[in-house]
Amino acid sequence: MNTIAGYNWLTVGLILLAVLLVYAAGLSGGFIFDDYPNIINNTILAGGDDLLSRIQSILASGFSSPAGRPLSMLTFAINLLLAGYDPFYFKLVNVCIHAVNGILLYFLIVLLLQGMSLAANAKIDAIGIRRIALVVALAWSLHPINLTSVLYVVQRMNSLSAMFVLAGLWVYTRGRIALLTTGKGHLRVIAGLTVFVLLAALCKENGILLPLYAALLEILLFRFRGQSDRDRNFLYIIHFLFVLLPLLILMLLVALQPELALSGYQQRTFTLLQRLLTESRVIWFYIYLILMPNNRELALFHDDFDVSLSLLQPVTTVFAIAGLVGLALVGWRMRKKYPVISFGIMFYLVGHSLESSFLPLELVHEHRNYLPVAGLLLALFHPLLGGVSNMVSPLFKYGLVSALLVVYALVTSMRAVQWGDEIMWRYYQVQHHPDSPISNYELARIYALMLEATDFTGDRQVLYDGAREHFLKANRLQGGAVEALVSLVLLDSTYGKKTEVDLLRELYNKLATASPGATGMMAIRAMLSCHSQGTCKVEQTIISNAINSLMNNTTLAGRGAATLMYAISEYLRVHMHDYPHARTAVERSISLDPDGLQQQLQLTAILIETGEHEAAQQQLNRIRERDILNEYNETIDGLQSQLRSR
Repeated sequence: MNTIAGYNWLTVGLILLAVLLVYAAGLSGGFIFDDYPNIINNTILAGGDDLLSRIQSILASGFSSPAGRPLSMLTFAINLLLAGYDPFYFKLVNVCIHAVNGILLYFLIVLLLQGMSLAANAKIDAIGIRRIALVVALAWSLHPINLTSVLYVVQRMNSLSAMFVLAGLWVYTRGRIALLTTGKGHLRVIAGLTVFVLLAALCKENGILLPLYAALLEILLFRFRGQSDRDRNFLYIIHFLFVLLPLLILMLLVALQPELALSGYQQRTFTLLQRLLTESRVIWFYIYLILMPNNRELALFHDDFDVSLSLLQPVTTVFAIAGLVGLALVGWRMRKKYPVISFGIMFYLVGHSLESSFLPLELVHEHRNYLPVAGLLLALFHPLLGGVSNMVSPLFKYGLVSALLVVYALVTSMRAVQWGDEIMWRYYQVQHHPDSPISNYELARIYALMLEATDFTGDRQVLYDGAREHFLKANRLQGGAVEALVSLVLLDSTYGKKTEVDLLRELYNKLATASPGATGMMAIRAMLSCHSQGTCKVEQTIISNAINSLMNNTTLAGRGAATLMYAISEYLRVHMHDYPHARTAVERSISLDPDGLQQQLQLTAILIETGEHEAAQQQLNRIRERDILNEYNETIDGLQSQLRSR
């Protein structure tokens, strides 16, 4: 085995070992937050007893985006098939994906630095390049800001997308080096910009940034160089077809139909302008966390981050915007003298161009840095280990690098320990972010779940008081959200307590005037389900008033609201035998999600039960034609049998 191959194998082993050691303590944690609607309560995902039937089911699965993210959902389905709902194995797969990504990043950086040297006709230092790549890949693999993409199960969507982006950039770079040295590699360049973009986007939409990353490689490192003018023209054409043209089409679509990208602001407490202003401060907050990671600032939920209401509210907004413009200009100006630093800065900014810009997403999430942070780490470590290596002593240089890697590993491992215990993790979330509504809600919810455990031997009154305190605090901080109040009603009813009238009035008002949000809708569906099954003792009056409020709410929109209306219809039909109102609810569900077959089946059941047999038959015929995956065959056959017996 030669020296280079041995170094590569040593690197692979070191990254695998480091990732497994640092994240091992977090594998014992449970599912949290968005894991529930996307995995645990996703009945379509769990459909079928074999892999083929699950593959068919996941085509209609996934609630985080219109695309459904089928490749990510497929991996969740395989997890369920092989190991059930044990979170350990879900997290173990995530850790393995993260380790693979660290290895891919190492080999990508090696290729980038080799390609840059070839493009500049400079001598290649094979070991020096690999040393830099190893340090950057290790720093990225161990950095605390990446933890939520690893131990938060549903964020496998993010890490899988990153895996295909890294692989695509590696294939593209191999093709570019071949073009530089042999005049070949055209198919690799095309594959990197097409096949891997599709694979990445089928995991999560941010995979569409791959062509922009490749464009940065070309502009800043390779500079469209090749063996001949023909190669240069080929690169111009390819980048026009797969980078510039799609970008122009996307911009045109948003300009002509802005509701495609902006309709989600109806469900947000901030406007498009406020989001754009706030994100300038958010990105600097991320950079602070990257350069100075500490567990008091790092968190899953940053819903306590203040919104920028104008350029001067707060005044740091205008400085943040000026700083970002300055950072971009510095990155661009450095492209000739310091191309690697330039590439790292621009890579980070491009990495945030989708999720930290105009889309109506939540304001702050650390996982948005998962791939972009590689750019900043490259810009940090490359000059330290390469560009200024002769200006500082080896002892200082390697001592500083080692210290940073140790800090990253220690902070991440301490954070992983917290994530390994469901109660500890929620407790520290609130300790570090006391004004976070979701953190308070999650802590209250775990207290409530502990109260339900038959083997709990502690002081139940203390737990009840703690749950109530944090539900009330979450509600006070939440604005229009309803999950804390709904959960409070469930808590009180379970323990024979009366919820205050003022709180019930507030709940009904929120249900009638504002969107409950994904978590609120899940809480409402849980209340309806437990009441219909007799497992909770919520008063019928409260349920009825809540349903009436929701039926009068004109702000409900999207698939989540359609699912909620379906649940209300199911409750009214099965539990209350109130067919007229059940029909009203399901028809509204259909109007919100015309493609949903579950709602159509519900309407068919109501038509049968109200004696409208001809309309029910027509409805069944239409459903059978649309059920191309035969996903609802059993339900359709059951309804058909009911019709024949009438």
